Order: sequence, then structure tokens, then C-alpha cells
Amino acid sequence: ARKKGVPLLPTPVDLQIGITLCEGLHHLHGLKAADGRALKLVHREVGTDAVLLGYDGQVKLTDFLLGPSRAAVKSEMGVLKGKFPYFSPEQARGEVDLDRRSDVFAVGAVLYHLVCGRRPFEGELIDALPRMLKGDFFAPRSIHKALPADVEAAIVKALAPTRDSRFGSANDLEAALKAAMDPAF
Repeated sequence: ARKKGVPLLPTPVDLQIGITLCEGLHHLHGLKAADGRALKLVHREVGTDAVLLGYDGQVKLTDFLLGPSRAAVKSEMGVLKGKFPYFSPEQARGEVDLDRRSDVFAVGAVLYHLVCGRRPFEGELIDALPRMLKGDFFAPRSIHKALPADVEAAIVKALAPTRDSRFGSANDLEAALKAAMDPAF
């Protein structure tokens, strides 16, 4: 789109991407083992470069580093690996009890990036981490003036610095995005 002079995709397209990501993550988070036990999988690598958008409009999520409640992957030297600009605060702190709300945060960061044309927490990890932990980012409508208030509210809630302040599931975020979708789209 940028090569064709389109700096941002239309908001309804961004919302549909977010809705589709939430549908896929909700399915992943609900997977069960053969014995019926919940697997409690967390994607942990949701970011714009893990989202593929086909010319036909299909949205695909890639780059799975699946694991039950695993924290961010660390190298042998103890350095965090992965897409830190999309890490949830608990993932950035290296907590081991990640849950589906960590992926909800990442979808919020992807949506922010899509609608604003920039990530919510820009810069190197050392600079971005304190802002990420506090939830310190520019309000989406301060960057994208025409963004509907309900879209901004969904993104801000998904990006809440504490798990309990976020949507409880990708399904809950999906419902908020669908409610914000213009029926004419």
C-alpha cells in the first residue's frame, strides 16, 4: 500500500484484520488435548510481520512460538527474543504465567500500528520498556484524528498495562471490534 502512495489502510480493513486475528487466537486459546484437558496455548509472537494479508483479503497468522504459559523465549545469554514492540508487559518482564490476555495485548499493538502508522511503543527496548510497563503511549485519535472513538476505546483497553484491565479473551476483543465496524462496510 505504501508503494502505491497509501500510507494507511482504511479503518474497516484494519478492523477486519483485527477481527480475523482474534478469531484465530480464540480458536488457539481454546484448544484441548485428546483427553479434554485445556492446553492453555499462547501464541506469544503476534506482531505485524506475523500477519499476512493476501490480495484476496485473507488474513493469516504465522510465527508461532507456542507453549503452555511460557514466558518470552530467552537466549542462552538471557536476552529476550521475539517481537518486543508487541510484547505484553508481563511478557516483557519475563513472567512465566502468560495467558491469552498476553496475545490480546499484542493484537491491540498490531491494531494501533495499523490505524496509526506507528507502533505504540517506539524505540529500542531499553527506552520502550518503561513506557510499555506503564501503558504510556499516544492516544490513537491524537495521531489518527478520524478514528472512531469506539475503535480507540477497544485498542486502549487491549493495551492496558495490567491483564485484569484488558479484554478477558480474544473473543471479547473481537466482539468490541465487530461492534465498532461500520455496518456499511
